[in-house]
Amino acid sequence: MTFPIVLLLAGLVLLLIGLLGRIKIKDFEAGTDSKPIRVAAFSFGMALLLAAFLVYQSDRPHSPDNSNVPNISTPSAPPPSSSTPTPTGSPISTPTLPKPDMLIEIIVKVQHNNVKESYGERAGQNFSDQDLENFEKKGERAKITAQLKTDGEFLDVVLAIKHMTASERQKLLSLGLNKYKPTWEQLGRVDKEGQTDAGQKAERMIAEDIVNLVKQLLTLSDEKIKKLQEQG
Repeated sequence: MTFPIVLLLAGLVLLLIGLLGRIKIKDFEAGTDSKPIRVAAFSFGMALLLAAFLVYQSDRPHSPDNSNVPNISTPSAPPPSSSTPTPTGSPISTPTLPKPDMLIEIIVKVQHNNVKESYGERAGQNFSDQDLENFEKKGERAKITAQLKTDGEFLDVVLAIKHMTASERQKLLSLGLNKYKPTWEQLGRVDKEGQTDAGQKAERMIAEDIVNLVKQLLTLSDEKIKKLQEQG
């Protein structure tokens, strides 16, 4: 029998004596009729019960105090990486083709670069018959079409023309064929807005050559046209 239990039993006996005066358990009898003794027994019994409780608490194994133990958390495993790569680059954008009617601008630009502006009747002020002869002898027409065949801007315009409807395409090509300045006689005056007969003839040749080149390139696939661009 442990010490706390002995204290507990003794305290209970004294507590009962203090309450009842006399107790009898089988052959055992104890107690008194004296009130002072009963009060003392009651008080001492309560003291023994309290002592028994304290001794019992002191003898119990205590669980470790975790308040001062550092909280060491086990690192969680990283989430499984996805086998599918995440795209990080910018989406590939399709280049925007120029407007088909840029063909007219190209014709005018080539004419301006190869046919002298005519603003007067004196020598050197206009595109003369001799200038036209030199233009044809030097093979300038063939040089112009050869350069345009690998010109990226011109070939982009050709690709844009391919995406036009047949009627719109025909209208644009007809406009290109007729893109040249009027003669001074047609204009009614000598002015840089017009041309000499020789100058108009040269401009008309250039317009026809460029339109014919467009028609030729339109028979090619987009891939072949793009390969020509790579040669430029």
